[in-house]
Amino acid sequence: MKSITLHNMNNKLYHYLNKRAKEKGTSLNQTIKLILEEHFGISPQQNKKEEEFREFLGVWNKQELKEFQKRTDEFNKVNGDDWR
Repeated sequence: MKSITLHNMNNKLYHYLNKRAKEKGTSLNQTIKLILEEHFGISPQQNKKEEEFREFLGVWNKQELKEFQKRTDEFNKVNGDDWR
């Protein structure tokens, strides 16, 4: 696993990170890692959610997609009278 070092962190950011670490009961290092994982969408929670629904991802072939789009095309139409 790779390591990084942060230099010249401003006080406001340091206090925010320290406060969040105390609230979560985690180390400053763990808090920073969690924030970065959440920001970049690679948190363990997100990976778990993807795994829960993996069986439903990409299961339609092109013909099924075309049929679905044909049957739901009506939902893409907006009737101006509905908004008056």
